[in-house]
Amino acid sequence: MTQTAYPLIVIDNFFEDPDAVVDIANNTEFFAGEVGNYPGQRSKPIQEVDPRLFQWIGKRVYTIFQTIEPEYWELQITFQKIKSFAPDDQYNPFNGGWIHTDSKPWFGGVIYLDKNPEPDTGTSIYKLKRGYTYQYREELHVKQDFYLGKDIDTEEYNQCFKDMTDMYEETVKVHNVYNRLILFDGNAHHGAQTYGTKERLTMNFFGTEMQGPKPPLLRGEC
Repeated sequence: MTQTAYPLIVIDNFFEDPDAVVDIANNTEFFAGEVGNYPGQRSKPIQEVDPRLFQWIGKRVYTIFQTIEPEYWELQITFQKIKSFAPDDQYNPFNGGWIHTDSKPWFGGVIYLDKNPEPDTGTSIYKLKRGYTYQYREELHVKQDFYLGKDIDTEEYNQCFKDMTDMYEETVKVHNVYNRLILFDGNAHHGAQTYGTKERLTMNFFGTEMQGPKPPLLRGEC
């Protein structure tokens, strides 16, 4: 069984003034990824966009689990915009999130920043049906080429997406609610339910380093 360090956490009304945070996002430049490992576009790191906001988020996130701020912490935080890949069909496989883990970070997180989100545009947590998963290089290339905007074979993409989702069973479904934070262990299998029929705005973060007390689910270890 995969060892986890952080429980799934959902916190509503995370920002005191989420509209101000959305304004920052709307006045920030976004960039497409270069290798196709994620959909849509992301901003520069938040510490470059707004250093004070970065410090506030870091302290708030880490003290969810700690009674005192860790001696040292690192977070990777960006805004992310994803335009619908199939505006006429929300449940088209092109609009589905690929299930994956964030294995290097301690934890990952999303803050939903759409004021009027569509249903089924949140995040789901999954378990493995057979206790293992494996994606062939060809399947990963199909996903990466699609995210890079390259021409792909629709039938091949749909089959690869189906083969991937068939390996998992949804265990937790978190709805997209404005100003809601979801935080999960880096080893948790997760993915967006759909990207909807319009643009989806989130703030994404990864906790990559921490010095201080052990994470919550490891504190009982000797």
